[in-house]
Amino acid sequence: MDLVLVRHGIALDRRTAARRGVADADRPLTRAGIERTVAAAAGLAAFVRRRPVLVYTSPLLRARQTADIVAEALGAAAPSVCEALAPGGEAAGLSSVVPQSVPVAVFVGHEPDLGHLAAHLCGARPGAIPIKKAGAVVVRPAAGGGRLVAMLPPRVLRALAAGA
Repeated sequence: MDLVLVRHGIALDRRTAARRGVADADRPLTRAGIERTVAAAAGLAAFVRRRPVLVYTSPLLRARQTADIVAEALGAAAPSVCEALAPGGEAAGLSSVVPQSVPVAVFVGHEPDLGHLAAHLCGARPGAIPIKKAGAVVVRPAAGGGRLVAMLPPRVLRALAAGA
């Protein structure tokens, strides 16, 4: 099984959200965030060819919007909300919630948590695997230490989409 860790796309700036009275959990993707996430998700679909795919998401709006875009691009069912993917959540045990019969599971969330999860799964030091907004990391977990399959910054994902 491969785990695809996707960071949410570009969202409304925290200061702007605060001025508008928008809570952090309710910050939406910006127009540019949506456009770039759609392009990155198309590239992810070109990279991830195995089906079926399950998509899990943080409950925060920006992650749910990103997960919806990714699920559509991958032809997956609607994303399942997973509290462990919220900022500061206990994401280390997430791979155990995915049925073993599923070849690809996508987790959409936030930094630094996703990067720490990727590092944990690969036996690397925390912070060693950062994920950019609308970027992805693919990890193949295994007993005794997983393997980093790919680091896919958003510009690489968009280039994959352009070449698809």
